[in-house]
Amino acid sequence: MKFRKGSWESKVIQQNERHQAFLDNQVYRVELDLVGDLQMSNGDPKRMLQDDCHVEHIHLTQIPELIEFIQTPFWRHPKLTPSTTKEEAELIPFEEKKWGRYRAVRILDRISTD
Repeated sequence: MKFRKGSWESKVIQQNERHQAFLDNQVYRVELDLVGDLQMSNGDPKRMLQDDCHVEHIHLTQIPELIEFIQTPFWRHPKLTPSTTKEEAELIPFEEKKWGRYRAVRILDRISTD
């Protein structure tokens, strides 16, 4: 939808675009401390993700999800890729999923792409 130049509607669109550009350009170096999840794996070490601590570069918008995974377990599977659809992921048997959660998420520093 086109708005008259200088109208409040066009200013809202410009403001939203500036905010999104800011979010897209803020990259942080984050340390993720991963542990296997006992509950979802029913204590089976074969169904737990291996404890790991590593550093990733992530966008500002991803931080809330990482913090959520301190409280909520998540799973991984070799067949699960970024291109996997939700329907394909749902076909992976529960018994094959490896479960984990983050023990800690540490923001180390900001790597801005401004």
